[in-house]
Amino acid sequence: MKIQLTRGRSIALMTLLVVAGITQSQAAVNPDRTRYIFDGSKKTLTVNVTNHDQQRPFLAQSWIEDIKFNKVTSPFLVQQPIKRLEPGGKEAFVLRYRPEVGSQLPKDRETLFYYNLREIPPVPDKVNSLQIAMQISLKLFYRPAALVAEAEKRKNEGRPWQEEMRIEKRGSRAVLLNPTAFYTVLTGIRLDEHKNSEKFQSIIIAPFSEEKLTIDFLSLGNKPEFSYINDNGFVQLVKFSCHNNACRQ
Repeated sequence: MKIQLTRGRSIALMTLLVVAGITQSQAAVNPDRTRYIFDGSKKTLTVNVTNHDQQRPFLAQSWIEDIKFNKVTSPFLVQQPIKRLEPGGKEAFVLRYRPEVGSQLPKDRETLFYYNLREIPPVPDKVNSLQIAMQISLKLFYRPAALVAEAEKRKNEGRPWQEEMRIEKRGSRAVLLNPTAFYTVLTGIRLDEHKNSEKFQSIIIAPFSEEKLTIDFLSLGNKPEFSYINDNGFVQLVKFSCHNNACRQ
């Protein structure tokens, strides 16, 4: 998250870590979701943005970055990347997919981008006034057309792909494996012995990849539980049963 400080006409940019107490809801300008899924069978995705400040208009700037946080204009392009939002007003940013460039994206798995939204407040009337402007960065998953149908089928059948994750013992460490074509975002872990949450940094596991955990395999116990974020931004649990140096749902 970036915070922009403004004193009169001088502007300084500082990059800060997201800390406790700083949330998306504190920004005046907010998008309608916490993550976006771009349907590979469609050409556009609409991001609805609201100015929650009832007194002041804001400008909103929107752009997309790749997984390395480099700003990109392909295969996605934000139409009209800067918009004015009246007090309490709403606007829509349209993300357009360019198929001639997007054909380079894998068709057998999701690709991760980041959707960025920066609010630009009006110039303050007082010279010594201080303004804080928020910049929000949200995950944007490009989901190929074939996977859109698969995800919908899994949803209807009540078998989310997150439940296909496995845990294996490598040396003394626990390793999470994602055998699916979808990204999985894990946010927490609870050990069965004490039902206590273990210190756990949120991790993103790419399709067909694995991640080492900062916890010993034996510490997981017999029935660890992991929390993950689904397509709608809600936190859900996946429960594992561990036997013979491996854990499955």
